[in-house]
Amino acid sequence: MINKMDRRTFLKAFMASQGAVASPSLLANALSHSSALIDSSSFSDYKTLVCIFLRGGCDSLPLIVPNQFDSYNRYAMLRQHLAYSQEDAVPLNPTNHDDLDVSFAGIGTDLASMFEDGLLSIVSNVGPLIEPVVKQSIEDGAPKPKFLSSHSDQTSLWEAGSGFRGVTTGWGGRLYELLRSSNAVIPANISITGINQFTQGKESASYVIDSLQPETLNSIGCGCGDTPYENAYRLLSARGDSLFGAEYQRTLDSAIANNALLAEAIANTEEIDTDYDYNTEEAGVFLADRLKVAARLIEVAPAIGHKRQIIYIDMYDFDTHDRQIDRMPKLIGGLGKNIKAFIDELKLRGVDENAVIFTQSEFGRTLTINGDGTDHGWGGHQFIAGTPVKGGQIIGDLPRLELGTDDAWSNMIIPQFSIEQYGAQLARWMGVSQGYMTDLFGNFGSFHDIDMDLFR
Repeated sequence: MINKMDRRTFLKAFMASQGAVASPSLLANALSHSSALIDSSSFSDYKTLVCIFLRGGCDSLPLIVPNQFDSYNRYAMLRQHLAYSQEDAVPLNPTNHDDLDVSFAGIGTDLASMFEDGLLSIVSNVGPLIEPVVKQSIEDGAPKPKFLSSHSDQTSLWEAGSGFRGVTTGWGGRLYELLRSSNAVIPANISITGINQFTQGKESASYVIDSLQPETLNSIGCGCGDTPYENAYRLLSARGDSLFGAEYQRTLDSAIANNALLAEAIANTEEIDTDYDYNTEEAGVFLADRLKVAARLIEVAPAIGHKRQIIYIDMYDFDTHDRQIDRMPKLIGGLGKNIKAFIDELKLRGVDENAVIFTQSEFGRTLTINGDGTDHGWGGHQFIAGTPVKGGQIIGDLPRLELGTDDAWSNMIIPQFSIEQYGAQLARWMGVSQGYMTDLFGNFGSFHDIDMDLFR
């Protein structure tokens, strides 16, 4: 890995070869042809959305435990040995529902404490929809998304922000392009867990980083040394004698420059330790490491020209067909503890007012159990957290966790909110006005335009 001085030397050499000096202002001029519809460089503040995708399909609906005797008994009979006990559950006091008598499962004490402290709200029962539906309309033939039980298809729908298959971009990527800053040095549609659809725009690929000190190609200096990396760079640079080769070279040079600039910016931040979860299983540790990267990215956002930043992180292992009784406490416990630690770190960095964390997951899970776990469902609860969030709310109506009700179809809960309605709340916080919402979500007009009143 090259040191700070090596990075500066490399950047000067690289930009000189392009006929420019490596400075943010000149790089901004090079980006002045941005296709953004709303140039966020004019905004007086900066904001970041952090998406945590609960990969596998989180069994979120039963996390809200009924307190009333009859309701709890029906819940417990349905979920059997996977039901969460009333004794361990944490009572919730929703600020927007006087009529709800519920608790949060004891495996999610940190999520519950953030809810009670006004840092987290729950959006009840969200899922992919083509149009608003109820049980009777489905039985009468109303359209619903295809392949509801398919991980890959439902992941694509959530990341695309649409109930229709075939959309190849992500709503995070489209949001980035809608709000792209002409002053940005580095792309702001950032994935910390590899290539994904969510951060993919129409013209902009996901900007993928892997570590606190980005190492990819960092060992390349000015192109004049004799290391394996330098030799590989020279060989790749020699491929610019065709249209394809020239485009390949442009992409390579851009990646190297962006990588080094980001490494330089992050190197100027301090390591801050808060109480992340490193004591459960790999999925929680993976999330903790990525959230620590995200905290630094949020802190350096102004220095790299990011007025609006989108960050994507996976948390995997929620496909609980078996061992759910052992796995879910670790997963939900790790999720809550790490989000809480992340908000604490943002506070210590002085940037907690600038970030909102939200979850997505390809589906909730079935009402009934399959013995040692649950199968793929449809609607599920999602969490929105952070200092800007008007916490302590349960948005919408909680579905009844019973078979044979109007809330259920084919052992699954029918979503009451579409992905578009959910995503629109976050887009508005980022500064997207109503007139641009169909640019972001093509099928937005099929649903009621609602304001969930999620932000302070």
